Amino acid sequence: MQNLLLSEALSHSSPPSWKGLLNGEAYQNAPSLQYQPRERALDMYYGANLCRLVQIKRKYDPSNFFSGEQTIPPSLSGCGAGA
Repeated sequence: MQNLLLSEALSHSSPPSWKGLLNGEAYQNAPSLQYQPRERALDMYYGANLCRLVQIKRKYDPSNFFSGEQTIPPSLSGCGAGA
């Protein structure tokens, strides 16, 4: 929680040169359960690619055999079948 609060504090008081580094995204190889709700974490990790990845997950792993706390789900609100 401290890192998230620090990031939010820095984004409001940082020099303009830092703004590109504090873009609301997160490094997906260091997942954190602090990013809640889950959809926010997934959006932070995968950004604009999320719906495309959900579509791929739905095609190749519809039963969600490969699952974990922060893996891509086979369905997600806002990512319809045609997304």
